[in-house]
Amino acid sequence: MARLISAGVLQTHEANRSISLLIQLQNKTAKPIASIDSGLFVYNMSGHRIGMTEIHLSKRIASRERTAFWYPLRYVRFGEDAGTMVLSSGKPKHVLMDVTEVKYADGSDAGYDD
Repeated sequence: MARLISAGVLQTHEANRSISLLIQLQNKTAKPIASIDSGLFVYNMSGHRIGMTEIHLSKRIASRERTAFWYPLRYVRFGEDAGTMVLSSGKPKHVLMDVTEVKYADGSDAGYDD
């Protein structure tokens, strides 16, 4: 996937039982992207995972374009990890994105079963 898209979380901001992620995406292909599916993994500064969830981003990204945007996410989206996300609110975190599928504007896709 790394040859198709670059994805990362540049910054986080927390509010009442929610976290907002400044996500940066770069389309490395010649085809426009219509959406992506990704896993999110949140770690404390000791390296322990405190949250895990999946997100679907319906974000059109032109060929070779780089974009950044804020994505709000309530802690309940972390399921059984919601409690650890609440307990770590206000503490430094590191968020990793693992893109699992890219859907292109022409209807083709890459990911899951490739």
